[in-house]
Amino acid sequence: MKRDQPSFFLFKIQILSILAICLMVVGVFHKDEMTQRDMGILADSVTELRADIARLGQLHQEMPEAEKLLAPVALLDATIGEGENAREGGGTAIAIMVKDGFTFFLTAEHVINNASNLKITMYGGEIIEDVEVVADSIAEDLALLKVKGEYPCAKLALREPQLYTRVIVVGCPLGAMPLPTEGLLVNKEAIGAPRTLWRYTAPTIFGNSGGAVYTADGKLIGISNTIKVIRMGFSVAPVCHLGGFTPLPTITDWLEIALPE
Repeated sequence: MKRDQPSFFLFKIQILSILAICLMVVGVFHKDEMTQRDMGILADSVTELRADIARLGQLHQEMPEAEKLLAPVALLDATIGEGENAREGGGTAIAIMVKDGFTFFLTAEHVINNASNLKITMYGGEIIEDVEVVADSIAEDLALLKVKGEYPCAKLALREPQLYTRVIVVGCPLGAMPLPTEGLLVNKEAIGAPRTLWRYTAPTIFGNSGGAVYTADGKLIGISNTIKVIRMGFSVAPVCHLGGFTPLPTITDWLEIALPE
């Protein structure tokens, strides 16, 4: 039987993600005890993980039906802080509206928090360095960005999805270009109090924050926000198939206040 390549790569990515992150956390607490071999394992794991993410992204980009889901999603790079204390961060942004020659993007507020510089890379490769923060909310973990020009936008869902609806999550894991994964909507309770977050089983990892959560027919129902983590002794490990996202009702309520007239 022919092995399904995307599913195989997703499974491999989850295993390598957990290994790499566990080794990094162990390194923080026991950096003096890590041997050269340990550091080599960590480096090899991260390198292999990035290669598999890039390959999986290429597999999906070759699928014609993926174009409409990938095109509105962008890699968001953020420079956090200034001067000697500056560090690189980032996540994902999703285009939702074009108005007066500008395109508006949604992302998670924690992706751009304290950012001194933002850069958007569109799915097609175009880089946009003039990015304006129109509004942001720490309470809702939402931010609205604006760039000059007209770009493809996601179509918003008109109806609230039912539990166990199939979802497609598109984000930029570990700084990769937009990559889709699949799962189910499994919880619509307030799992992120005081914010209301819904939960899906699509595999995601750091960098997916701010990315799109679609129904199977390509309608946007929210943006990625968190992944579940568990404590393992002195370290933590991500549970990649238990992600939380900000649902569209919360987003639209916030946009009524955040969007310019």
